Amino acid sequence: MEDHPRSRRGHTARTTRCKPRQKAATRCSDTGTEVEYAHALEMGKSCEDLAACRGFLKGKRDFWRIAREEVATLGSQMLFVCLRSRQCLSFTCVEVRESHDGARKRCIVRRTQRGAMQFLDSEDDMLCQQSHQTRAEGFEPPTVGSEDRCSIQLSYARSGAQRSADRPAREVLPFPAQKPPPGGEETKETPMGIMAGKRGLVTGVLHETSIATAITQSLLREGAECIFTHMPGEKMERRTRKLVEGMGIATPWLQPMDVAQDSDIAACFERVGKDFGQIDFVVHSIAFADKDWLKLGRFAATPRSVFLNAMDISAFSYQAMANAALPVLKDGGAMIGLSYYGAEKAVPGYNVMGVAKAALEATNRYLAMELGRARNVRCNLVSAGPIKTLSASAVGGFDAILDRITQVAPLPRNIVAPEVGDAAAFLLSDLSRGTTGQVLYVDSGYSIMGL
Repeated sequence: MEDHPRSRRGHTARTTRCKPRQKAATRCSDTGTEVEYAHALEMGKSCEDLAACRGFLKGKRDFWRIAREEVATLGSQMLFVCLRSRQCLSFTCVEVRESHDGARKRCIVRRTQRGAMQFLDSEDDMLCQQSHQTRAEGFEPPTVGSEDRCSIQLSYARSGAQRSADRPAREVLPFPAQKPPPGGEETKETPMGIMAGKRGLVTGVLHETSIATAITQSLLREGAECIFTHMPGEKMERRTRKLVEGMGIATPWLQPMDVAQDSDIAACFERVGKDFGQIDFVVHSIAFADKDWLKLGRFAATPRSVFLNAMDISAFSYQAMANAALPVLKDGGAMIGLSYYGAEKAVPGYNVMGVAKAALEATNRYLAMELGRARNVRCNLVSAGPIKTLSASAVGGFDAILDRITQVAPLPRNIVAPEVGDAAAFLLSDLSRGTTGQVLYVDSGYSIMGL
């Protein structure tokens, strides 16, 4: 075979080397026929013309040329169909119209280039209309292979009954106009997250760096409605209110509660039941220990009063809140608390707080067993890695703990509060409906390391 320069239309013309005894006129005739065949492939001539040209090349036993040219033509015609389909779809929209029986239903309306409307009942009818339009414009689906063997055909429309021509056209009804809410103010769209439609009580929102603040932000983002408690006193109320209003809650529900007083716990959940009936979750984010005894080398000398106070606020309050919340918790509700790795392993400087967290984790397991069987209520804890919060600053050697995490943890970094908030939202949502009595570690993997 001998190559010739590329023609104007992008095809390479080739000629068959003739024997010396062949006449020059015959060689010119063969070359002209091959060029005509190439142009026929590009211009989309009828199947009869292509068959005649193919028969000529078949007589020359140039089967490779036949296959190569027809495959190229198949690709170009497939591209043509795609472009035509995209052009038709660009004039397509979905509107609401009235059917024969008066019912309003969705239909596909296609505006042609002349401005006319075509009403199609489904996507199948739309593809069928596009198929007939393509055929009407003179395009034929290409066929590869000889007529007496299997052929590969390009399918560019799904099967479906054609719309009857005598069906009367129906007027397209516009979408009804949105009525503004009373007062002319627009309302925000209801968020659809994993906590959508759920309401619960959050404790411990005291500072912008508090883990309870991050949990609240995650819950609000996922569509939950949160109500809050605060420590007794007007100053504490103002502080909590300011933080909550900064999250976008205009009129927050606030209730003072000292977890060291059983009467305050009972009064809080009585008001919850009176105002809301039932709630879906409770967040316990409360802990306390005298910072004077959270220093290296001061655990053994911890006074009885300090020990009991830490256990009361950090562990027993979780049990007391669960008992008071049980009448107002929905069946299938959830309760979470916050723990730390110091409950499992000895952490220098964590001291009595580590003992209180260990008691909290044991309390969580027993509550999960009892409340799960009684009311299908789940109880879980989030064991957060060290985070620079207001309460963490009281732990001696806290900066050294932060440095240790980056050196040992599989994820060589310290966590941030929003990561704990997202884990809490998961445990309070229906995604964790099969999880209870567990401690979920959010600590960059530090808890799995041996050294």
